[in-house]
Amino acid sequence: MNGGFANSLEVLTACPLQRVVLSWGKCRLRLITYKSSAEILDAWALDELMSHYVIYRKKLSDQGTRTPESAFRFYVVSTHHPRKLLQQVTRERKHAGVFDVSWGTYRLRLLVLRDLPEAPTNIPWQIFSDQVERVRSGLQNYHWHREEARSMIHQFAQHYHFGGALRQK
Repeated sequence: MNGGFANSLEVLTACPLQRVVLSWGKCRLRLITYKSSAEILDAWALDELMSHYVIYRKKLSDQGTRTPESAFRFYVVSTHHPRKLLQQVTRERKHAGVFDVSWGTYRLRLLVLRDLPEAPTNIPWQIFSDQVERVRSGLQNYHWHREEARSMIHQFAQHYHFGGALRQK
């Protein structure tokens, strides 16, 4: 199911997310890594995100597009609170479940899904929280903007063994 969650996150982030924590400064490109409840968010995961950034930026340069560093934002989304990692980095708590983390010369925004407060702007993130009631609430209350979301709802309903159909807005 982890591959499904990652694909679902891709669909979800392509949707308008109202004023969710993705609205962190003006930028053109957002790079996101997601660690589910079955994965550990550690230094290797942050190195991996930054290596994707370097490769992507080189690819853009090869295509004749010189993209400044300021055009990028980096997001790290974790279902669980990464206690060990947070002991290893310089961080600033922005809100409940939201941290700015320094990694080398870069600043990354860390979202800890289990720690985000229940609020209308966090409904999309509830779906990935791995907490049954929050997942149910997210699936029932999020306004889906893309057709691909229908299969995602079905996958989550099966994974969490939700009986009956979920009400979809």
